[in-house]
Amino acid sequence: MFSVYSQADQHQIDSLNKIAESTSHDTIKFQALSDLNWLYSRIDPNKAKNVGYRELQLASQLKPVYKAQACNDIAIAFFKLSMFDSSLVYNKKALKIRKTLNRIDLVGSSLAKMGAVYTESGDLKNALNTTLEALSIFEKLNDKPKMALLYNNISQLYEKFNQLDMVKVYAEKSVKLCNEVGDDYGAANAKTALASYYIKHNQSELAFQLLDEVIKTYYQYGDTLTVAAVYNNMGYMHRLLGHTKEGRMYYLKAIDLSQKAGDAQGALMYKHNLSNVLMEDGDYNGAEKLSEEVLKFTSPDNFQQLLLTYRLMANIKAYLGKGRESEEYQDKFVTLKDSLFSGENASAMAHLQTAYETEKQSLQIQNLEKDKELQNAEIKKRNQAIIAIAVGLALLIVLMIVVLKSYRQNQRAKDLITQQKQHVELQRDKLHVQNVIIEEKKKEILDSINYARRIQEAILPPQEDIHKSFPQSFVYYQPKDIVAGDFYWLYEEESLEEENIAASFNPALLAAADCTGHGVPGAFMSLLGKENLDKSLNVSASPAGILGELNRNIKRALKQNTKEDATRDGMDIALIKKQGNRIWYSGANRPLWIKRKNSNEIEEIRATKTAIGGFTPDNQIFEEHEFEFESEDMLYLFTDGYADQFGGEKQKKLTTKRLKEIFVQISALPLNEQHDYLKNFMSQWKSNTEQVDDILVIGVRV
Repeated sequence: MFSVYSQADQHQIDSLNKIAESTSHDTIKFQALSDLNWLYSRIDPNKAKNVGYRELQLASQLKPVYKAQACNDIAIAFFKLSMFDSSLVYNKKALKIRKTLNRIDLVGSSLAKMGAVYTESGDLKNALNTTLEALSIFEKLNDKPKMALLYNNISQLYEKFNQLDMVKVYAEKSVKLCNEVGDDYGAANAKTALASYYIKHNQSELAFQLLDEVIKTYYQYGDTLTVAAVYNNMGYMHRLLGHTKEGRMYYLKAIDLSQKAGDAQGALMYKHNLSNVLMEDGDYNGAEKLSEEVLKFTSPDNFQQLLLTYRLMANIKAYLGKGRESEEYQDKFVTLKDSLFSGENASAMAHLQTAYETEKQSLQIQNLEKDKELQNAEIKKRNQAIIAIAVGLALLIVLMIVVLKSYRQNQRAKDLITQQKQHVELQRDKLHVQNVIIEEKKKEILDSINYARRIQEAILPPQEDIHKSFPQSFVYYQPKDIVAGDFYWLYEEESLEEENIAASFNPALLAAADCTGHGVPGAFMSLLGKENLDKSLNVSASPAGILGELNRNIKRALKQNTKEDATRDGMDIALIKKQGNRIWYSGANRPLWIKRKNSNEIEEIRATKTAIGGFTPDNQIFEEHEFEFESEDMLYLFTDGYADQFGGEKQKKLTTKRLKEIFVQISALPLNEQHDYLKNFMSQWKSNTEQVDDILVIGVRV
C-alpha cells in the first residue's frame, strides 16, 4: 500500500505523536491518538490500525467509554482495509460497551457502521436489519442529518433486494429530510436513487428531470467526476429507451468532463459506451475508429476494458466485412479471458488449500483442549492436597507448643508446601499460555475458512445474472459448513457484453451440482467442477455432450485413470439448456422435476444412473431429453441435501416424496415466496437438529 502525505498532514502527524508520547494526562494522550487514527484512516489504514491498538492499551487505564472509542477506531481501520470480519468484531465490542453505558447515540453510531460493513461484505439481510435498528434510535433522538443518511442507505439496500416500491419510499424520505436540514449534496444522492426507480417504471421524463437537478447540485459543489458518471448513466438510460441520438450526446458530455478532470480511465469507458451507440446506429467506421482509440490508450493491466473492447471490435470488424481481423480480435478476447480465469483459479486453489490444512489442525486444537481439561483436574486435586496439608500443619503448630522436637517436622512440611505451590503456579502459567495459543489458532482457522467462503462465493453466478437469463427463478443455497460441495452454474451467450440485454432466444445453460463431501474438501471439488464446466463449452453446446466432456476432464484432473489408489471423488449434476420454447436436459444421478401449469403432479425426467468422475468410464454417454414447455410451467433442479435432512417430531428424513408434495403446493406462488417458503420450512423441520448435508434448490418458471 502506498501512502501520500501532504506537508499539512505530516505536520499534524508529528504534533499528535509528540502529545501521545508526552507526560500529559492519559485522556489528553488518548484524544491525540484518536485524532491520529482518524488522520491515518484517510491516507494509511494499516498505520491507523496500529494506532488503534495503542489507543486500546491506554484505554485500559481509563473509563469504559474510551475503550469503546478505541474499538470503534480500530473497526474503521479494518473497514478501510476491506477486512470486514475483523471490522465487525471490533464494532460489536464497541457496541457492547456503549450499551452498558446506556449511550444511546453512540449505540446508533455503532449500528450504522455495522450496517455499512454488512453491506460491503454482501450480507444484505443483516445490513438492512442493523441499519433499520440504527434508524429507529436516531428517529427517537430526532437527529435529522443521520436519519437522512440512513434513509438513503436503506433505499439503496432495497434496490439490491429489487423491492422498488421501498426504494421510492426511503429515497423520498431522505430527500425531504435533507431539504429540511439544508443538505443539498445528500438530497442529490437520494434523487439519483429516485431517478433509477422512475426509469424502471417507465417514467423517463421524471427520471431525467431529477438527474438534471442532481447535476446542478454536483456542479455547485465542484464534483465534476460525479457529474460525468451521471451523464454516462443518462446516456445508458436513453439507449434503453431507443434514443440513440440523446445517448451519444450524454456520452460525449461524460467524456469531455472526465478528460478535463484528468480521469483517463473514466474517459476510456465512456468512449467505449459511445462506440456501442455508433455501431447500433450503423456508423461502423466511426465505431471502429473510436474503439481503436480506446485500445491505444488502455493500459495492459486494465483487463476488463480490454475484454469489452476486444469483443466489440470483433463485432465491428464483422459488420465491415473484415472477417480475418474480426477473428483476430475474437482470439484476443478468448485468450485474455482464459488467462485471467487460470490465474484467478490458481489463486483460489491456493487459498482453499490453506483452509483445508487449517481444518486438519482443528483436531490438534481439540487435543490441546482435552489436555487443558486434564491439567485443570490435576490442579484441582493438588489444591485439595494443599488444603489437607495446611490443616495438618495447623495441628502440628498446636502440637509444637506441647512437643518442641516436632518443630523440625513442621519446617520440612512448610518447605514441601512451598515447592508444591510453586509447581502449581508454574502449571497455571503454562495453561495460560496454552489458552492464548488455542484462541489464536481458532481465530486463524476461522479467518482462513471465511476467506475460502468468499472465494467460493466469487465463482458462483450473481443472482442478477441468473435473473437476466431466467427472469422468473430463485436459488435456495444453504451450505452445511462455511464452505460447500454443492454449487450452481450459469452460462448465457454474450453474457460478458456490457449493458447487453440478451434476447429471449439466446441459449442459456443452468446447472445444480453436488460434489463428493462438504466443507473444505467439497469446496475443492466445486472449484474443479466450475472450471471444467466452462472448459466443456469449448467442445460441446449440448447438455449431454457437456457432461461427457466434464466427466473426462474431472477424471483427468484427479488422475483417476492412472493410479491404482486414485480418489473416487466426483459429482452428481442436473443440467438444462433453454432456447426459445424448448428445454434440453441431461443429468448424472440428479433428475429434473417439472410441474406443469394444469397438472397436480410432478413429472420426473430421470437422470443417467452414474456419477461424474470416480468409477465412471471415460466414454460414458449421458442421456439427453428434449421437450417443449408452456408458459407458467415450473422446473426444479436440486441436490439431495433437502430431501435427506432429518427433522420433524420423529426425527426422520424429509424424503423425495414429501419434497414433491411441497413443490406441488408452492408451484403457483411467486418465485421469491417459493424461496422463502422452502427456507422457513427447512428451518422449522430441522429445528435444533444438525444439518446433514449442503442444500441447493433451483426453481425456474418458463
